[in-house]
Amino acid sequence: MELAMTAVWISRIIILSILTWNTLAKETDEQKLRKFLDPIFNKAKRTSDTRSLPFKRVTQLYSRNSARHIRVLPNKKIDALGEDGDKYAKLIIESDSFGRVRIRGSATNFYLCIDKRQRLRARVRGRGRQNCIFREHFAENAFTEFTSVQKSNLYVAFNRRGKQRACNKTRSGMKAVQFIERPLKHLRLYRGRKFMKNGKINLDSSDSEYAVCITVKTWREWRRFIKWRKQKRRKQARKLRKLRKKASKKNSRKTAAKKVPKKSSRKKTRKMASSTLLPTTQITSTLSTQK
Repeated sequence: MELAMTAVWISRIIILSILTWNTLAKETDEQKLRKFLDPIFNKAKRTSDTRSLPFKRVTQLYSRNSARHIRVLPNKKIDALGEDGDKYAKLIIESDSFGRVRIRGSATNFYLCIDKRQRLRARVRGRGRQNCIFREHFAENAFTEFTSVQKSNLYVAFNRRGKQRACNKTRSGMKAVQFIERPLKHLRLYRGRKFMKNGKINLDSSDSEYAVCITVKTWREWRRFIKWRKQKRRKQARKLRKLRKKASKKNSRKTAAKKVPKKSSRKKTRKMASSTLLPTTQITSTLSTQK
């Protein structure tokens, strides 16, 4: 019995040693890979990738502090006063390297940069400049923050009025620094998955587990959006009225030109009428015969 017990214990010890040896061997392989890849990854973080094509995403950056969107204006100024759907609020975020990003306005084609005075400016050539590259990272409350690659203490920031805030007088976690990516109006967000039936998309809300939606953060922003929508509809109505008036005037002119004859035609009608009139002698003779 004692020999059997010792044999069992020896077999268990051998199995445990084999397992531990395999785990140690795996750890050593992972360590070797890390030693080889970590310096490459750290180097790629510091430098921009010029060989591969950048990944682009078209979005709007909603400022938490101003309750509006970032705009890159044609006069090379930047503010956070753009309404939802504004053409200058449409931004293209290009990937530069691991966690590094360039922000460009789609309408103006200017890059968002930080100048020597540590203020936000728009530049035409921003692809090769380090002051036009930002590091994108998520905060604890799921908002995105953009810091400069040159100096980590410089943030993209705006005050409540939508004007720029000094980049060096900000820190992580402030409202002025936090943004949300919002899709454009023509990009629809469907609830759940898309199911094709007879060549058409059928959206079954009962089967979907998750709901994708965009919520309005504050009542102030919602009121601004309603005012902007009313103004837009009024402008469209004015344009339609003007077009209808122009069209009605053109039609009335055409009809008047058709009804009223020309001067030459009037003369002809007068001549025809004079020729058709009978002389007085003929009229008297006809009356006598009738009697």
